[in-house]
Amino acid sequence: LTQAGTVSLGLDAEGQEVFVPFSSLLPMVAPDDLVFDGWDISSLNLAEAMRRAQVLDWGLQEQLWPHLEALRPRPSVYIPEFIAANQSVRADNLILGTRAQQ
Repeated sequence: LTQAGTVSLGLDAEGQEVFVPFSSLLPMVAPDDLVFDGWDISSLNLAEAMRRAQVLDWGLQEQLWPHLEALRPRPSVYIPEFIAANQSVRADNLILGTRAQQ
């Protein structure tokens, strides 16, 4: 909508309504230029992580699977005080080193 929609700007000298592209009034990132990225302590691809989380409806998971399967998170810092104790077994995608080095 932001790239294809128009907005009424007002009237011209003849009283005709003037429309301009919405993107010319409020410049926004083109959808094709968006980059999705993130990090996690688990190295599972996003499709497997989605399935493990059991949050999304099964039908939606099936639709998203081919788009998420190739995406993997970047390594993450691991600070046990901020992560539930039962999550330590999945911590296989970590930035190594001390906290200061991370």
